[in-house]
Amino acid sequence: MTTATKRLRRSGLAGLAALATVGGALVVTAGSAGATSTATITNIAGANRYETAAKLATTTFPSGAANVILASGDAAHFPDALAGNYLAGQLGAPILLTTNSTSTLPAETAAAIKTLGATTVYVLGDTKAVPQSQRDQLASLGVTTVTPVGGADRF
Repeated sequence: MTTATKRLRRSGLAGLAALATVGGALVVTAGSAGATSTATITNIAGANRYETAAKLATTTFPSGAANVILASGDAAHFPDALAGNYLAGQLGAPILLTTNSTSTLPAETAAAIKTLGATTVYVLGDTKAVPQSQRDQLASLGVTTVTPVGGADRF
């Protein structure tokens, strides 16, 4: 057995858990040696990436979330959303997605912000990633604080 194969086998369960939790919840229980493991997977999906993010947010935070992270779901800006996971973890906040191809937030994203009762939105990236018109729209959704988070470049 090659070293790469050994590493793959060792990381297989962790990789499965990471993959499964992207689309839902994974609970793994293991008993004593020789016992079988069981897993319960809940699939949460929408018609597109914006709806999927909104469903994940409202399902994960059924009591709402004062803080929300807003990032572009567009191919050119997806690293912002990936990097935003640290902030989301620190704040206990969901990450919602938008697109820079329209002047308004996707309907699913706007609805999730209202449903969650978010009052603070951390916007990842510059106005090329999340247009100013969308940032301005947040006030009409009940958001009182819009905090931009970005740097000179994605690094």
